[in-house]
Amino acid sequence: VIARLVSRARTAGALAAVGAGGSATQSALGPSDLMVELHLLEHVRGVELKQILVAIDMCFGYKHVYNQEVLAMVLQQLVDQTPLPTLLLRTILQSLELCPKLTAFTMSILSRLIAKRIWTLPKLWEGFVRVAVKTAPHSYPVLLQLPAPQLGQLLALADQKVSPAQRDSGQGLRATLTEHVKNFNSIARAQIPATVLALLGLEKDKKRDKRKGDSSTAPLQA
Repeated sequence: VIARLVSRARTAGALAAVGAGGSATQSALGPSDLMVELHLLEHVRGVELKQILVAIDMCFGYKHVYNQEVLAMVLQQLVDQTPLPTLLLRTILQSLELCPKLTAFTMSILSRLIAKRIWTLPKLWEGFVRVAVKTAPHSYPVLLQLPAPQLGQLLALADQKVSPAQRDSGQGLRATLTEHVKNFNSIARAQIPATVLALLGLEKDKKRDKRKGDSSTAPLQA
């Protein structure tokens, strides 16, 4: 199956070596390079995305090989690709399932995707939303890096994934992110753009904090 999937013999050989528990010296590609190569096969004529999915899933099946360190290397290399691989966010989700301790590292990946304007890539943007929901509340600081229009879109998409009862009880991402920002002190909240605070319904709170700050620094009258 892999021989038909991969036209380059070095990739097929690497997958076989990984399956046997081999190392980079026993195959033409190491485990991290192999998974990256598989993602890039979407640009090879005649290779279908579903075939790539099967091969990537096979890699994830070798948990003794694709550990936290190797998966971090994979994600780092994938986010450096131009254009971004279609399966990047799917692989991030699978990596988090296998290695939850990758959550903190994943936040740096999400920040880089924001810098790359991930919302302009619909398929990847949907995956970004899923990762943001899965990793909350760790993702809150990253979400606050988004421009207000894109944050609003993300929160709307995220809230579609919970039941009306959950939203009404304050379990939706918009409600929990808003509560998170409410707990900021006045200095931290001052760093949040007014457009984002308005989106969260907290703009008035910021104005109130500013008035408190102004009154506390006002000179005393003789």
